[in-house]
Amino acid sequence: MGLALFFPTVPGTLLGFAAAGFGSATLVPAVMDQADKLPGLSPGTGLSIVSWLMRLGFLFSPPLVGYLAENFGLRMALMVFPIAGLVVLACSPVLRGKSPRSDGTGEQGSRS
Repeated sequence: MGLALFFPTVPGTLLGFAAAGFGSATLVPAVMDQADKLPGLSPGTGLSIVSWLMRLGFLFSPPLVGYLAENFGLRMALMVFPIAGLVVLACSPVLRGKSPRSDGTGEQGSRS
């Protein structure tokens, strides 16, 4: 989305939206997978919470962008999405899975 905003040409817009689609296509399944594995929650509870948070995002982001576009212009309003991407990037270390072994090597023992 940032590419589309910073380079408002047809190629810039196509590349920007392609990158946004690729980011969403990889981010959503990774977040759902890790949400389902949250310690202290039964399987499905974390996934349910993430699903509801995504629904809230789909519900509230269009009015937010509309409000910002009316007051600051569409280009500035659409900056919400690259900013959200930076927030996701800052929070991404929590998506790393925990090591299956307690020794910290990350290697699984062979089963015989």
